[in-house]
Amino acid sequence: MMTIATSCRLSAFADEPNNFVRIRVIDDKSTGDFKAYRKMISGPGHNEHPPYPGCTGFIGWESVTRLKSGEMLCSFSAGYWHVSFPTPWDIKPDLLASWQKVGFPKSIDAPTGGRTLLCRSRDDGRTWSQPVTLIDTPGDDRHPVIVENQDGSLLCAFFAIDNWYGYDAPPPGRNKNSRVATARSTDNGKTWSEPVFMPSPFEYYDRMCGKPVVLPNGHLLLPTYGMPKFGGAEELGVYRSEDFGMSWRFVSKLKAKQKALDEPAMTLARDGTLVVIARPEGEIAFSKDEGKSWSAPELTGIAMDAPCLITLNDGTVVCIFGWGATAGIQMMWSDDHGRTWITPAKDRGFKIDDSTYTYAIGCEMPDHSIYLVYYDPRGDQTRTAILSLRVRIRPDRQGIEILPP
Repeated sequence: MMTIATSCRLSAFADEPNNFVRIRVIDDKSTGDFKAYRKMISGPGHNEHPPYPGCTGFIGWESVTRLKSGEMLCSFSAGYWHVSFPTPWDIKPDLLASWQKVGFPKSIDAPTGGRTLLCRSRDDGRTWSQPVTLIDTPGDDRHPVIVENQDGSLLCAFFAIDNWYGYDAPPPGRNKNSRVATARSTDNGKTWSEPVFMPSPFEYYDRMCGKPVVLPNGHLLLPTYGMPKFGGAEELGVYRSEDFGMSWRFVSKLKAKQKALDEPAMTLARDGTLVVIARPEGEIAFSKDEGKSWSAPELTGIAMDAPCLITLNDGTVVCIFGWGATAGIQMMWSDDHGRTWITPAKDRGFKIDDSTYTYAIGCEMPDHSIYLVYYDPRGDQTRTAILSLRVRIRPDRQGIEILPP
């Protein structure tokens, strides 16, 4: 069975064939039991990180990368809650009261807020080393994602939240609400450079959660999102580095067709097109000039949190994403460089794990499966766990297989 659920014109591609974003619905023959096969990388009672000031059990905002050597790196944030501001914090009183009703602490000593951690696997993710500090700035360091440069160095992108929230401008003497930065390592992640902050045009905040893209010439593109002013709609911002992340310049900005562009993910398709997709409406745009200009964003009809895009070695473009209303972590894929997306329904992807939180990032393994990491709040945003799971597209392309570890 095949159904075309949506068909949207991309004006910037109007003179080319295959110039639509489509959803192709197929019969779902997916197999596998996520409850039987998922494993904990770190969490309560298992491979916990050493004690750090202000880190009391929350871990999340995770990512995973497989290096050319075969070693795998899992990076994530640690703190005391869903957001772990440095103390003393300055949060708008009514907002603070509402957060405290759902678990934000009444008081805590967190002089540098949350930090980012790193653990390693040399057996394809079956076992992991104890997490150690990756980066700890004076802010709440979040969403650390790592890529390997062509010169063998590692680049970690993340964003840091200051100690204030809810006001229309920073309190005196403070940075803007959050800033995107990168750090480099030339010794396989044992030590890291001082952070380099993006030269951002967004005045209120900058954030990110997707991995940088390494172009064939070794240059880097980093997808971010920012809020130009308090209460405004988020926009996508793209930065470029031509020196392996030592410096960056702003390349382009992209506004949503509807509401906002938030938590973007980007990948380079096999035909040389850059594909970007974003929360909350699942809007997709394309670039044929390395991110300098973009087609008009178009709706897929699939709402999502924190999408992750991966171009597999066979050219398949995979999107992993979450959305609470349609149950947990899901996946869809495209066989034509992001123009047509294969799904089991017009408003959702193939189910991976419908029992947990909606943030996940993956990497391709030598057997062409995808190794996923995601976090499980277990009903409590103060004490969480990082989980892993392997999936792949069925050989008959009729769904996905959830695989044993």
